[in-house]
Amino acid sequence: MCEGGGRRWLSLGENVQGVAHVDDPAHVEEWTALIAVLADGWLLAQEPIMHAPRALFFGLGAAVVPRTLQALHPSLAIELVDLHPEVVDAAQSYFGLQLGQSCKATVEDARDYALRRKADAATYDVVVVDCFTDEGLASSVEELIEHLPALVAATGICIINTTWGQDKTRRGETASRLAARLAGSTDQLDAIYLLEASSCRNVLVVCHRGCHYEDEDWRRLIELSLSRTGTLCPQVASRPHPKLWPWRTFSFGAGQ
Repeated sequence: MCEGGGRRWLSLGENVQGVAHVDDPAHVEEWTALIAVLADGWLLAQEPIMHAPRALFFGLGAAVVPRTLQALHPSLAIELVDLHPEVVDAAQSYFGLQLGQSCKATVEDARDYALRRKADAATYDVVVVDCFTDEGLASSVEELIEHLPALVAATGICIINTTWGQDKTRRGETASRLAARLAGSTDQLDAIYLLEASSCRNVLVVCHRGCHYEDEDWRRLIELSLSRTGTLCPQVASRPHPKLWPWRTFSFGAGQ
């Protein structure tokens, strides 16, 4: 954990795992803001959910997104999974994460946890995968992909954070590969998109169950969330229409 310039950030090696203001939980990284806005907007769009909403996070970082959802959705039950106990400790000690009955953390390999919850037939309205090591995207993400669809509820959303491709030149290479694996799953999700963060090298894989969303639907969803979270997500608020790369026919869209 490091601090300076009014910010705290969690690092593994040279890679920053999460950033937050010392005195304000505002998001300062665009990919974090996008995940928060999409998750919040999706939960709002599904209301009223006929069951107590649930969210599952693989990879904790600075816990900015779960903390945001905690504040915006008091009835949301949150499960957090991270391989490193020191990350969980830092999230509580330095980034304001509050664990309790509605927000629980487990120190475990993401794939092992997914297999256990899959065996329990557990499903979630929001699933977020944000697993990185000091060398980049964690290898567990590749192993996790085949188990993710079973964890997504009938009207749920799954968001996977990725960065550059293996050679650091093809921007969407890693996201494209993961999306292709999801598209080929026997337990298919209803829609898969790639979403580009303009200010950094991150590309999100966004997939969900339920009705298909067109560009305008996504924009309305994002704006719905920004009406509540704009002060928490300044970078997204200044750019409310991120670029979506659709996988509507299981082929890479125009963003490649």
